[in-house]
Amino acid sequence: MTETPGKLLRPYFEGGDGAAGPLGPSVESSGHRESMLNLVSLHGSQLAIAYSLLHFAEYVPSKKGDVVTLHFASHTVKLLGRRLDAIYQVIREQRVASILAVDPLRAPAGDGPLVTDIQQVPRASSSE
Repeated sequence: MTETPGKLLRPYFEGGDGAAGPLGPSVESSGHRESMLNLVSLHGSQLAIAYSLLHFAEYVPSKKGDVVTLHFASHTVKLLGRRLDAIYQVIREQRVASILAVDPLRAPAGDGPLVTDIQQVPRASSSE
């Protein structure tokens, strides 16, 4: 039986009852330093990339929605959502194993961060 990515992910600092922890339903981690980051879209496609390839990360808060931009050696990835400051912090510490985009209409109620979309941004060609 194949489970959906959302059922496979455990929230970071998950409570004993399985309820989402402070980082909400979008984040899975053991709490230790991770070597890879797995990004799971709303449709279930996944991209796993080594933290060693992360050149830098940016966090831009906004009333319309927060954006965390991850600049890898071969990819640029944008995480869109709300209250993403805590997710940005654990990415900086390399303590996130997986980030799952969650449909905001199906997300559990709560004040924690929520990633609503994960987008790969095309790289500009070097000839421009």
